[in-house]
Amino acid sequence: MLAHAGIGDTFPVQEPGGLILFEVAVLAGDDEHLVLEIRTGESPAKKITLRRDKKVTVPVGSSRFDFCYPTVHISTGDPPTTSKAMVIVRLCP
Repeated sequence: MLAHAGIGDTFPVQEPGGLILFEVAVLAGDDEHLVLEIRTGESPAKKITLRRDKKVTVPVGSSRFDFCYPTVHISTGDPPTTSKAMVIVRLCP
């Protein structure tokens, strides 16, 4: 799953059929890191710090998910750059 989110935004992580597994909130961050909160509704929320270009594996329920905040190169022309970070969430095999 790929999301573009800014500080204060939330996004769902869901199965292809639409079942929402959990929500992710972007609490804080800058160009080098993001602070995310993983909300499942069944247990206390988990906070993680995600460093740029580093993977963090987090158990959520009975599964494990990799979270990544990759470096993104943007155009120097119009339109202006975005304040949204790209976050990748992948179910571990």
